[in-house]
Amino acid sequence: MNNKKAFTLVELLVVIAIIGLIASLSVIALGNARQKSRDSKRVSDVKQVQTALELFFSDQGRYPTATEWASGSLYATGTMGTTTYMERIPVSTNTFCSGGDYNYRPISNGASYLIMSCIENVVGQLVSGGIYYSPEGIKSLGTTNGLISSWQFDENFGTSTADLIGTNHGVITNGALWKNSGDCKISSCLYFDGLDDYVYLNANTLSGVKTISVWIKASPSATYKRAIIGSYIAQLNYFYPSHYNGSTYLSSNSLVSGDVWQHLSFVFYDSQMSFYIDGNFINQASFPNLNTVSRYIGVFQPGVYPSSFAFLGYMDDLRIYNRALSADEIKAIYDATK
Repeated sequence: MNNKKAFTLVELLVVIAIIGLIASLSVIALGNARQKSRDSKRVSDVKQVQTALELFFSDQGRYPTATEWASGSLYATGTMGTTTYMERIPVSTNTFCSGGDYNYRPISNGASYLIMSCIENVVGQLVSGGIYYSPEGIKSLGTTNGLISSWQFDENFGTSTADLIGTNHGVITNGALWKNSGDCKISSCLYFDGLDDYVYLNANTLSGVKTISVWIKASPSATYKRAIIGSYIAQLNYFYPSHYNGSTYLSSNSLVSGDVWQHLSFVFYDSQMSFYIDGNFINQASFPNLNTVSRYIGVFQPGVYPSSFAFLGYMDDLRIYNRALSADEIKAIYDATK
């Protein structure tokens, strides 16, 4: 007599489910390993590029032009012949970045540079999302999806500040001061004197803005109205983050502290405005016809309103998104840059 017992249908289904679960976990683990490998290569690639850029700068007294970068290699030709600093600039096939990867931009006539990249996972102190490189090091940006302008204020010299993402570069007017990392939230920043300092943008592309993100350190003396972005789009109204649409003030229920770095987010969506401080949702106010048109940073409009409307304090990492960021995304930006 054959006493062998076959698997029941239930037992077979359990075995199949277990095998499927193990296979799924293996695929997930393999995917994470590949992401980490890609991230490590991106960081390694750009660090090698940075070394080559510093050698180029040491010899030439400037960083490469955009045309020189576009050639695909870093070299310079002089009376003594051609010096090659990098035979082939790394090319990424990264589809994770929105806005491109290894995006090089010289600034201030070659006195500095920015390289845009991104990572899929945490790498050391860098969080997932956009990152950028400059002579001062590497910084996290958090989400770059929908990011149309980003002024990091990292130049630390000169009278211009670059838009890291777009082409809406700014001219520093009336002596806003560069400050170094000891005074700033992230690397360098700008200090506005509350009288007549501002940044004039070369295009009025703030029209249609959906999210504004910025680090500020307001002076305790910054009473009354202080413009972050002109035309009442984003300001402090007696230390309350506010927006004015021409007839009504929409304000946060919480005020910012003087002489303390704090992260502010203003989110415009469907005739509503949401306020965030240090990554935390504060409140939402509703009113039609929200105003989102300006080309000034740090002043309402030059020569039109008194100095009390000019920003007084430090400003760093100002960003403009063309979509309304979620609460989780705003918290992620705060965590990435705090």
